[in-house]
Amino acid sequence: MTPGRSLFAAALLAALLLFLPLRATLGLADTGISARSVEGSVWGGRLVGASIGGQKLGDLNARLSPQHLFLGQARVKVDGALQGAIVTSFSGQGADIEAMNLAVSRSFGPVRLTLLNILQAHARFRGGECAEAAGRIMAQVDGALGARLLSGDLKCNGKALTVELLSQSAMERLTLRFPNAGRYEAMLSIRAADTDQATRLAASGFRETATGHILKFSGSL
Repeated sequence: MTPGRSLFAAALLAALLLFLPLRATLGLADTGISARSVEGSVWGGRLVGASIGGQKLGDLNARLSPQHLFLGQARVKVDGALQGAIVTSFSGQGADIEAMNLAVSRSFGPVRLTLLNILQAHARFRGGECAEAAGRIMAQVDGALGARLLSGDLKCNGKALTVELLSQSAMERLTLRFPNAGRYEAMLSIRAADTDQATRLAASGFRETATGHILKFSGSL
């Protein structure tokens, strides 16, 4: 886009946003963030009953960042249990998460998530497909062998947003793939330390392979 066209696009976006309610500005569909309702104007509003990936966040305060309008972006900063921003531009949508640390209780197949910590993460989607992703995820999960603390990085894998979480011992690995904002596909891999653990994993539905016991599952967020 030429400088003249960029300036025109930014000016047009700014003019439109001056008169729009907050709901009309947000591009939530592809970001994984949803809200029961959106109230107020772009200069001071709220996301009521917000959630990310199905995890409830409560109400978030939201306000437009004026300086990004001249870059052709509508960047709505959010404040609450999630610190970050929702970004909408002519090229797509996305979200930035500066910090989110939550005690949770959410089951994904045979795994229960009990703690979620996201630091300096961002994701961008174009045409419903993952275009850019980065950031650190830490999660405590409770599975077949008890509670484990796993960590890993966000990334785009083809068209899907993915994260691969690994325990400190590298004995447990959880790979999550999000083909869209409403679905997840997962593979949990555990290397048994002894025969007793191997027996317990097999009894829980894990399939033994050369690289460990594996269980695949999927569902809706």
